[in-house]
Amino acid sequence: MPDPSIKQRLRYEKMKVKQYLLEDGYKVTEGDNNPVCFSAIKETFFERKIRIAIDKIEKQDIKIMDEFPALDNQVKEIWLKERDSKKFKKFKVVKGELIELYPTSCQS
Repeated sequence: MPDPSIKQRLRYEKMKVKQYLLEDGYKVTEGDNNPVCFSAIKETFFERKIRIAIDKIEKQDIKIMDEFPALDNQVKEIWLKERDSKKFKKFKVVKGELIELYPTSCQS
């Protein structure tokens, strides 16, 4: 079970990400971080499956997202919020590998 302070930070960061996605025009469906935090749909043709990681991305995070089923129009992402950073780092999960995406303006 994660430390209570980590759980509190995760809740806060999830709230910030959801607000960012909504402002960017996505329809957001919340998950319970098992395996995804959000499904974000823009228009009817593009969907992001997003998992939030705090401080570091664990091997288990990558494995979970890699094994999560996705259609051709769905992208599996892990957004990392490091302790001393104001911005998220975004990674796409492809065949068990992380590909860093463009920086996000989503800040806390």
